[in-house]
Amino acid sequence: MASERKVTRQALQRCIAAGVSTGDLAPATDVAGLTALYDGLVLGVSIQARDGVSAETLRAGIAHAMAAWDMRRTGPAACIG
Repeated sequence: MASERKVTRQALQRCIAAGVSTGDLAPATDVAGLTALYDGLVLGVSIQARDGVSAETLRAGIAHAMAAWDMRRTGPAACIG
């Protein structure tokens, strides 16, 4: 399981770094910090889903977390969609 989580973390980091490289995310974006934030979000959502938290509640939490992504964006979304 740790190796699977590592793969997810690396994919998130690549996506965020690509966004910085292409100008979709601000040049000053803290790639490691943003990766940690969204990795934690993925882990937390999966645990909450397993514990029976409603999809509506999870979606609401994700919407709030995505506000941090939107604050860093400078152009069209990369890796989202």
